Amino acid sequence: MASDRKNLWIGCFVLGGLALFVGALLLLGSGRLLRQEVGFVLFFDEAVKGLDVGAPVMFQGVRIGSVRDIQVQYDPGDLVVRIPVVIDINPARLRDVTGNGKSASLTPKQLDTALLQLVRRGLRAQLQMQSVVTGKLMVALDFFPDRPPRYLGHNGDLAELPTVRTNLGELADVATSLIDQLRALPVEDLLVNLNRLIGSVEELLNAPATRDSLSRFAQVLAQLQQLLGRADQELPQLSAAYRDLAGRAGASLAALDTTLAQGRQSLQQLDRTLANGEGLLAAESAERTALLQALDEISASAHSLRQLTDYLQRHPEALLQGKALSGDPR
Repeated sequence: MASDRKNLWIGCFVLGGLALFVGALLLLGSGRLLRQEVGFVLFFDEAVKGLDVGAPVMFQGVRIGSVRDIQVQYDPGDLVVRIPVVIDINPARLRDVTGNGKSASLTPKQLDTALLQLVRRGLRAQLQMQSVVTGKLMVALDFFPDRPPRYLGHNGDLAELPTVRTNLGELADVATSLIDQLRALPVEDLLVNLNRLIGSVEELLNAPATRDSLSRFAQVLAQLQQLLGRADQELPQLSAAYRDLAGRAGASLAALDTTLAQGRQSLQQLDRTLANGEGLLAAESAERTALLQALDEISASAHSLRQLTDYLQRHPEALLQGKALSGDPR
C-alpha cells in the first residue's frame, strides 16, 4: 500500500510538472510574459455574434492587440443589459517617432495618453468582418471625426474607448425607422382612396365619350401615319430637286462672280484710259497743240473735199474732160 501511494504521488508530481511546462511554453509562445499589454473596455450597442476571445484588434489594418474577454452585464436598476468587450493593446506595436528620426516603443502610460489624444481626433472602435466565409468579427480602430464619442459611463479599472455602429447596424437602424414610419401611415384609408380612384378610372374609360375620343384619336393617328408615308416617299424627290437647284444656283453665282470680276477689270482699264485722256487734253500740253493742228488740217481738208464734191455735182463731165478754163463757156 505504501509503495502504491508513493507511485501515485510521483505520478501526480510528474503530471503537474508537465502541465506547468506546457503552460509556460504557451505563455512564452504567445509572448505575454515578455510584453506589457494595456487593457481597455468597449461597449457595442449591437450584437457581437461572430466576435470571439482572441480575435484581432486592428488599427488601420495593423494588428496591435487582441480580444481578452467578452461579458454580459445586467443592471437591475435601469434593467439594461450591456456587453463589455475587453481588449489588450500591445504598446510595442505603437512607436513614438521623435524629431531626430528615431523611434521607440510606447510605455503603458504613454499609450493611454496617445489613445486619449487620438480619441479627440476621432478615433473610434468598430466591429468589422474578418472573413465573409466564416462570418468572424474583429475589433477595428479607425478615425470617424464626424461621429461624436459615445461612452456608457463604465466605472471599472479599465479605460473605456468610444465605439460606433457598423454599416450594417446603421442600415438596420434606417430600415427600422422606415418600417416604423410605414406603420404609422393610415394604410387602410390609403387603400380605400386607392380603390375609389381605380373605380373612377374604370368609369372614365368605359364612358361613351371616352370611347368616341379614343376612336377619333385612332383615326388621327392613321391619317398621320399616311401623311408620314407620303412624306417619306416624296422627301427623296424633293431632296434631289433641291440639290439640283442648289447646284444650278451655285453655277450661276460662280458665273456672276466671274462677270463681276471682268467688269471690275474693264472699269479699271477705263479709269486708266480716262486718266491718260485727261493728261493728253491738258491746257498747255504738246499733245493738245498737235491735236488742235491736226483738227484744223482735217477741217480744211473736209472743206476742200466739200467744194470738190459740190463742183462734181454741177459738172460731172469734169471727171472725163477735166476742169474747164476760166474763159471757157462751158
